[in-house]
Amino acid sequence: MRKIIITIFLVFTLVFILQNNQTIPITFISWVFPLSLALIIGAVLLIGIGIGGFLFLPSVVRQRLKLSQHHREIMTLKQKVEDQGLSVPSSPNPSNRQDKDNGSV
Repeated sequence: MRKIIITIFLVFTLVFILQNNQTIPITFISWVFPLSLALIIGAVLLIGIGIGGFLFLPSVVRQRLKLSQHHREIMTLKQKVEDQGLSVPSSPNPSNRQDKDNGSV
């Protein structure tokens, strides 16, 4: 499914580039750069994606740290249970979980 979405996105991008190949002047201070409209829009899109990823990064790092702490806590608790001579049940698999709400047993 992911490959299909990427392929569709690439086809739309190619069509966009072919339809917007006009050259427009971009002025910055005293310099003038004649650039393709598609190139400008693509560059702005990539800059936006980069800024969005950069702003999203702290939450990803925070979630990974929290996950690591939880994993260490689970390992510590498993070790305590094993030290008491009890068996440690394996982790439940969410895909095999039976929902009591929908009536399956």
